[in-house]
Amino acid sequence: MFKKRKVSFLLAMLLTFSFIPFTLSGCSKTKDNTVYINDEYGFSMEFPESWDGEFEINPYEYGLIISSELNEITTLAYIHKYTDQEWEELNYGTDLPVSYQMLEENKEDVFVLIYPGDVSYDIENEKSVKKYEEMILDLQGGNFTFELND
Repeated sequence: MFKKRKVSFLLAMLLTFSFIPFTLSGCSKTKDNTVYINDEYGFSMEFPESWDGEFEINPYEYGLIISSELNEITTLAYIHKYTDQEWEELNYGTDLPVSYQMLEENKEDVFVLIYPGDVSYDIENEKSVKKYEEMILDLQGGNFTFELND
């Protein structure tokens, strides 16, 4: 009976640890520095020092989402990667129903920062409102860098 428990325990531990990388890769993680590198999309972004430990970037259905769980901000902005054809079909952005900011483009893709059309922070929380306003001003004022990887 001891051998059976030991084998079961070892098998359970092996299965648990083999799934950790997959589980963690889907989790939200606060950035402990201000540089974000995305190898899948082929770009990097550097945010202001004041953002250190205050933001997350996570995948979602249509691209990436920038948020700040610490400040109860569900969405600061979305990062979208459009193909040239998709961008053309959006009439080069004029058909987007929300505010956006063109980040950069290459021969195949267009990168756009899209701002949410609804309130995405806790309006009852003064700290959340203030931080949202500060971070949005940083984004809209271009107080960050966006670079495509070579």
